[in-house]
Amino acid sequence: MSNPFAAGKKALAICDRCGLSYKFNDLRKETVNRNLTNLKVCPECLDIDHEQFQLGRLDPTDPIALREPRPDRSDGTSPNDRYLTSISYDFNNSTDLWTPTTVTSPVSTFTANNTYATFENGSLTSSSIGIRRQRSSSPLSIDTSVYKKVRSLVRIQTFGIATSQPWRGDIAWIRTTDADSFQPPSNSVIEQPDTGLYPIGRWMLLEWDLTGASSWSGTVDGFRFTPTIQSACKWDIEYLRFESV
Repeated sequence: MSNPFAAGKKALAICDRCGLSYKFNDLRKETVNRNLTNLKVCPECLDIDHEQFQLGRLDPTDPIALREPRPDRSDGTSPNDRYLTSISYDFNNSTDLWTPTTVTSPVSTFTANNTYATFENGSLTSSSIGIRRQRSSSPLSIDTSVYKKVRSLVRIQTFGIATSQPWRGDIAWIRTTDADSFQPPSNSVIEQPDTGLYPIGRWMLLEWDLTGASSWSGTVDGFRFTPTIQSACKWDIEYLRFESV
């Protein structure tokens, strides 16, 4: 059905308020107290019915509180408080009591700076060129029923004499029921990443999933991390984390 009224593109009309002549399509119906009136007024006479004038009709609240919140209630004094889902050692300005696995001559060092820690040794040929937390000196308390993954960010800076197996990437642990010695079967080995030659100077994310490891049980109070068997090496570590699944 066609529109029974003309478009009024060229028509003129009189404003109901000021009485002046305007183009018909320029007039607007006026709203008062959210009710449409029968007045058609010009743009100059149009009095907008602003929402700010509707006090009591619109809800002005802007809620801030959350329903059933879950705030962080940690006090920062326990290692478990460092992350909600992990026990993390970040090695920024502190080695967190982690020490070299071998400290005989030539002396191995493990020192922290602002963002990571650096391990360095001389010409050792020992296969334990890594870091550890020993039960006898600085015990851990890792609940294996909660924390089943280990993650670390490592960078090899230099190697000494080349060997056929520069990459080691293993971890070992001691449970409270074990002797204070890192011996099999408490070993989990990670293969060299598929990058051809060992990526010297590049940070690598290493991950161990211990969900199915039979010896990852009870409470772990000692831990060792050995990224390489290379002698005369230097490597950096940004963090070592025990994470929940």
